[in-house]
Amino acid sequence: MRTTPERLGRAACLRCGLVRRRQLPLPEEQRAIFDEAYSLFAEKPTAHLRERQAAMAAWVVDALAGFRPTSTLEFGCGDGSLLEALGAMLPGVSLRGIEPAPRSVAEARRRGVHVSMGFAEQLSDGRADLCLSVNVIEHVPSPVDFLCSMRNAVSSDGQIAVVCPDGDVPNYELLFYDHLYSLGRNALETLCARSKLAVLRTQKAPTTLGPFQIMVARPMRDGEQPQPAIEPEGDHIVAAKDDYLVTWSRLEGILRERIGGATSIVVFGNGDVAALLRVYAPAVFALAAACVIDGEPTVDCFFDLPLRSYSSLRSPRVIVLGIRPGNQDGVARRLNADGHRVVRWDDVVPA
Repeated sequence: MRTTPERLGRAACLRCGLVRRRQLPLPEEQRAIFDEAYSLFAEKPTAHLRERQAAMAAWVVDALAGFRPTSTLEFGCGDGSLLEALGAMLPGVSLRGIEPAPRSVAEARRRGVHVSMGFAEQLSDGRADLCLSVNVIEHVPSPVDFLCSMRNAVSSDGQIAVVCPDGDVPNYELLFYDHLYSLGRNALETLCARSKLAVLRTQKAPTTLGPFQIMVARPMRDGEQPQPAIEPEGDHIVAAKDDYLVTWSRLEGILRERIGGATSIVVFGNGDVAALLRVYAPAVFALAAACVIDGEPTVDCFFDLPLRSYSSLRSPRVIVLGIRPGNQDGVARRLNADGHRVVRWDDVVPA
């Protein structure tokens, strides 16, 4: 994970609810992110990731509503662990992926997953029954070009499946600098129509996976010109997202009150939410002596803080939760039962 001192800067469409970064990067600037330093999905999949990918695969298969591809291509497949999970659910299906990050490609190939290195528009080795992308479209400079690449990657009777954060529900994906777009259902349907794709269905993710959505579509047939069914909610969605961002700007003051006079804290978590706390509540994060997680860490540090196992805490501490708000209740109950004073904030930021 990386942080940037640049302003977030968002612009919105009041008709469809799409939100995008006000200043979009050049394609080559966005591509440069996925260099040798890009470490997401660069290591052997953990048991937790395997479990999550199995749940993701089950959701994708359910959303296909009986469509059973004989070949599947994933754009932005990372380490290939989702392809492996899909293979377990769809015996006999041919699986391959394309991924721009060299370290992720190396890890996938190490485990025998068929992955090419590159970007979606560079694909040139045949079509599949299903083209899948998970949490990719929000990163690309041109979602229409990306969807066209997905459409061109499937056979005439094939389908595409796009998974991305649920842009109809304000959530912390709005705070990620490399998320160029936040897309709700209306926005996705509009983009599909412009990409000559007919939407078959959309579906929300199970709560255990978080605030995500999936859209399944197929290439339009000759003469077909479906129009997206725009619902008049764009201004409401944009206003809710604006309120959400304002809430994050207030979070540090709220956390300081809840910490009280503590001069040393521990942060529970080492993922994207903990990184957001580091940026949006820097004075609170500066009080942290360490970050802790369940299980044994595979690295020694989280940014400039020691990263330790939660079980290494030998005395009660003030622990600030650096995990997704939807998971805070259960974790807080467990940590409180162990004698710690837990600072949670899921009542302030709900998702």
